[in-house]
Amino acid sequence: MAKPTEHAQSIPTPILLTLALCSGFSPFAIDTYIAGLPEITEDLQTTASLTQATLTGFLLALGLMQLVIGPWSDQLGRRKLMLIGLFGAAAASVVCALAPNIWVLIAARVLQGAFGAAGVVLARAAVGDLGQGIGVAKAFAMLMSIQSLAPLAAPIVGGLMIPSLGWRSVFWFLAVLAGIMFVSVLVIVPETLPKEERSTGGVRASLRDVGTLLKKPAYMAPLTVFVATFAVMFAYIAASSFVLQRIGSLGQVGYSVVFTVNALGFFAMNMLSRVLVPKVGPTRLVCGGVILTVVSVVWLALGVFAFSTASWAMIPGFFGVVAAAGIILPNASALCVEASADRRGAGSALMGAVQFSFAAVIAPLTGIGDGTTAVPMLLVMVLGAVAQAWFLRTLLRQHSQL
Repeated sequence: MAKPTEHAQSIPTPILLTLALCSGFSPFAIDTYIAGLPEITEDLQTTASLTQATLTGFLLALGLMQLVIGPWSDQLGRRKLMLIGLFGAAAASVVCALAPNIWVLIAARVLQGAFGAAGVVLARAAVGDLGQGIGVAKAFAMLMSIQSLAPLAAPIVGGLMIPSLGWRSVFWFLAVLAGIMFVSVLVIVPETLPKEERSTGGVRASLRDVGTLLKKPAYMAPLTVFVATFAVMFAYIAASSFVLQRIGSLGQVGYSVVFTVNALGFFAMNMLSRVLVPKVGPTRLVCGGVILTVVSVVWLALGVFAFSTASWAMIPGFFGVVAAAGIILPNASALCVEASADRRGAGSALMGAVQFSFAAVIAPLTGIGDGTTAVPMLLVMVLGAVAQAWFLRTLLRQHSQL
């Protein structure tokens, strides 16, 4: 077995940074307008449930469209599809900004998610094309670091813009942002998949690629750990506000501080992972992250059942699951991309499709009980931690680095 430091190939920083920013567009677009949901409901004279559909539709399109774009990119290349996606995301953002009613806004958000899927799935695939060995794991650590800043910065940007400029200003801002990314890719990012390495056979062959990966333990083990980790973290994102503020009686300012500290913890663990991965390898880091997740979920269970969901008891557990995600996500991503070999587009597509489809269903699951109990959130986290630990065994057998 090769040592972790062998066969490492780094990616030029301008290209990696551009890819990371493109992959962060859709996570940024999820959160930026959240503060304006009540204003949208009033302005478009609609219901809260229909306004919420603008978020659900975006997430579903973002997840499912990756299953189309990823395999296509294995045949057509990455750069052209990424440019089309960014142009389409910019155009859809303009339609969102001009939407005269809720139905146009929902449709435009679906298109925004569908086109935005290109940035997420193709950035991962391009990193796999350009990097090699530990270089891929280090690149994914950078990719996840940039992505972690998106949900941290998005509510701040939206909170500053919406009170003075209105909710439509957010979508104008997203249109400009997508346009800047389009130009950046056009100038900086080359085609990363040579024609001689592309797959052939059309849509049927693409579906076969997806089916092949679903039967491959070396791919499915890190994918399951990745998705289970994301489920645990998104349960925190969806429910922590209710758990800490409504149940735990933490003030709004206090919650903002906790959320920001946890986001910075995620970022710090990404950076630490980037430093450690050449020395210990991605599988060991995933193992350490899973252990931290299990310990943190057990702590949260004690907080819920032994300490009546008191904020002081829940905050350390929340920090633990978010920090663990900062370790696991980049390294599990790297293992997935390496295991998908010449099917990197399909492999990246499966990751993104499952990731964001889960996000679309986890939020309502954690909201069962109308935010008056932390048990639904805890149940999602327990199931995620169990799935992590179970599939980690397969991962360790496939990558015997310990």
